[in-house]
Amino acid sequence: MPHPFATQIMDELLTEVGSGSGPRERVIEEYSGSIAPGPGRPAPSRTIHERADAAVQELRKTWGPTASPHWVDAILPGRGEPSDGPEFDCFFALFRREGFWGYVRMRAPETDKPETAYLRLILGVVRDNH
Repeated sequence: MPHPFATQIMDELLTEVGSGSGPRERVIEEYSGSIAPGPGRPAPSRTIHERADAAVQELRKTWGPTASPHWVDAILPGRGEPSDGPEFDCFFALFRREGFWGYVRMRAPETDKPETAYLRLILGVVRDNH
């Protein structure tokens, strides 16, 4: 992995969330352009997907195994309901640390077309209020 970034960012987000209850998120990469692969070549958005996978693999080592994304449906905006906003999660991985949920999510606009895509890779933390 070129740069172990996810654990450091998650630690910073844990500090930011402090005693608050709302999520703290950081966009770590954005992509705009075509996501449709051409003849004999992979999709140009491959780098953002590789970075998402690297974050998940790193957090599995430092936070533990992934959890069901539905466990944060009631506490994380944009989870557990049909998308009524301009974006949806096209990728989501959830991790647990005592008192907190950490996640890797990739958001995309509802109206994207493969030729004009926009992706945001986000790391986030939300307090577990249970």
